[in-house]
Amino acid sequence: MEITINQIEKPIINYKKLNKDYILFQLNCTMKFIPKSLLNRLAQENPQILAVSYKKSKEGIWIYLLTDVNNSIDIYELRAKLEKMGAQFSQLQKVDFNILETDTILNILLCLLSSFNIVKGSNILGRLYINSSLTAQKQLTLNEVEFSKDLNLQVHSRQFTKIAAFKTHKDRRGDLSKFSKGGLGKSARYKIDVKHNSISQISGCYQEGENDDLYLQHPLVKNGKGSLTKFWKSDTTISKLESSIVGIEYSILNKMNEKFSEYFSKLAFKTIAVETLKDPMGQPAHRKELEASIRDVFKDKTIYIKNMTEDDKKVEELLKIFSDTTQIFSATKAEKSLKVKPFSSKMQNQSAPTLVLIHDIDWYDHNKKEDQYLKYKGDIVQHLAVENLKGKEVPVLLLNAVKELVIKEMLNTHSTLGWEKMVDLSNFSFYKYYPDQEATLQYISHGDTFEIRELHPFKDIDPYRKFGLVSGNINAVECIIKDHKNGTFFEVKATGLRTIPNKNYYEALKEGKKVGRGEADLEKYLSGMVNINYYIKNQSIYYNVGEIGKEMNKTLPRASVVREIHPINSIQATNTFTNIEQLLKSMSMTWVRFKQYTVLPYPIKLLNEYYLSNIK
Repeated sequence: MEITINQIEKPIINYKKLNKDYILFQLNCTMKFIPKSLLNRLAQENPQILAVSYKKSKEGIWIYLLTDVNNSIDIYELRAKLEKMGAQFSQLQKVDFNILETDTILNILLCLLSSFNIVKGSNILGRLYINSSLTAQKQLTLNEVEFSKDLNLQVHSRQFTKIAAFKTHKDRRGDLSKFSKGGLGKSARYKIDVKHNSISQISGCYQEGENDDLYLQHPLVKNGKGSLTKFWKSDTTISKLESSIVGIEYSILNKMNEKFSEYFSKLAFKTIAVETLKDPMGQPAHRKELEASIRDVFKDKTIYIKNMTEDDKKVEELLKIFSDTTQIFSATKAEKSLKVKPFSSKMQNQSAPTLVLIHDIDWYDHNKKEDQYLKYKGDIVQHLAVENLKGKEVPVLLLNAVKELVIKEMLNTHSTLGWEKMVDLSNFSFYKYYPDQEATLQYISHGDTFEIRELHPFKDIDPYRKFGLVSGNINAVECIIKDHKNGTFFEVKATGLRTIPNKNYYEALKEGKKVGRGEADLEKYLSGMVNINYYIKNQSIYYNVGEIGKEMNKTLPRASVVREIHPINSIQATNTFTNIEQLLKSMSMTWVRFKQYTVLPYPIKLLNEYYLSNIK
């Protein structure tokens, strides 16, 4: 099986031709922050500057200014203008393209694509933005595009929101000047001119009396999900491939090849031969199995609903839905519904499976009330925000909530509740470090039971501390896995790679061909977007987790990030797993994520839940 990734094959660069047609200036910036507004003014005053790009390195920030050989700017004049503007730099010189890395050259040339319809403009630092919507302007989405150091083509889906929308959101944000000491007040402001297809930065921090017709990068608040930017709407349906991220990526490559064919060899995405774990079950079968397991776990138990809101009617609505078996359990025929009752004050000190109704955090913030999350804690508790319990999706949300109660039941009983029959993890231990409490948890399988231990820094062997992984960017290591048979510790990290639909899929839709949803078409066109795929390279195992590969929804699947499993102590031990497939199968447990695979082995979910309930 072959999959396609968003990394391009390294092209052969025609440096001689580039140096003949363009003049490139290199500026080593010594300022603490990139002088974005300064460069913006410089380019506005000097239209000879065709593109501006920058790159961070150990030596600092390198800024590149591109001009045409027939319409350039004198280097002494450029130096004088920069000094007049207050720029701080250690050197300014003309350079040849052959001293640059391939990604730097491609990003510089990428800015010259603005003549094509798909490109809506570039900010002055060379970040290219494209319009990924084929509909009305009110549904415009701007995506930021660049090549990474590893030549991954990145479409970041960077969204913007109007300052006015931010100020008025639920009447609680107020004047932006209040945020001047934090990240928001220092955020860059952009002027987006849809009519003239341009985008430019006009200031690097809040200005008194700032015009509302400016835009901020989104999300605006910590851990924001994009709820404020309904004005900017993504459009990723299969029928409009050109407006999807993968369509943009293929289109950008095509445009680069068309315009710059004389400067480098043809750009193409890499294809990689992989081993594939095919799932014998489809989504309906997985859901049927999940529903049967839920019913089995709670066959002799009552689930209670505890209301911590002011709306008593919501409990009655949920009880009515639970009483109709076919609404909750649509995949299985069941004679009896789950036993669900209102929570009684007499049960205050009893431990029972409980769904707790609360408000979302915005409601508590807006009404200046204390957040009720974790006010009621039990061994088997799942919180539900009443603001989410609306519309046709309520039965699915309730089923998912009950599924979470099953996971908490597993933690309470230390039992895998029969899931151990599907995958054998007895050869592995799983570790995760939680920096907030400086705690490392370990999961050990004992067949139909398991054990979770909090490691003592001085008594236990903590691989995070042993291999120096508690300093620096500790979030880069998502978990550590130990193979007991050969004693090797492996770190798991997300890479900058992700799988994309194959080129023939892009071409088929462009030609108007109908692409089916059957297993054969999925393997032909979307091999990297379905199933669990892996390959071994340079002592590491690389894998991606896609959709369940028996059928597909109408919308294009999300990008599947490629993760690396790398041996930490490979010098002393064997560098491959005793049983790779058993490990990867642990990500196909759909009880962790409703009807979907997990990107990490399922014990990590149990470690996270244990941490939230017992440590944090």
